[in-house]
Amino acid sequence: MSNWLPATTNPFPSAGLLFGMAATEMLFHFAVISGAALLLWLGVNWVERLRVQWFLKARTPQTLFRELCRAHGLTHADRRCLAQIAQPSSSDECCRVFIDSHVIDEYSRANPAAAEECRHLAQRLFGDQSQ
Repeated sequence: MSNWLPATTNPFPSAGLLFGMAATEMLFHFAVISGAALLLWLGVNWVERLRVQWFLKARTPQTLFRELCRAHGLTHADRRCLAQIAQPSSSDECCRVFIDSHVIDEYSRANPAAAEECRHLAQRLFGDQSQ
């Protein structure tokens, strides 16, 4: 008589994949997943580093503007406001807002709604002397 039922049946066959593995197999899978995550992280950082170096090597007024914003530690909202202030001037003079507080003052007089933001930027860039 042939036994067509196995002696031990697993009521949860999918759980056997996880819990039936030997410790070395689990460590191998963990090492493979960890290695793939590490390679992905290194790749993203490498691409970001290349992108930053490419932007720094570009000798344009816009690159200088971004670098000056970064050096002054301006927030995204501050950068956006400063770019709005610098927009009416020519693209070659966009960095003038970092050396001439009168540009910010003129913009705040022309746009009273943005006067508080302009005062904050002038204080941040020039200190107390801009008042």
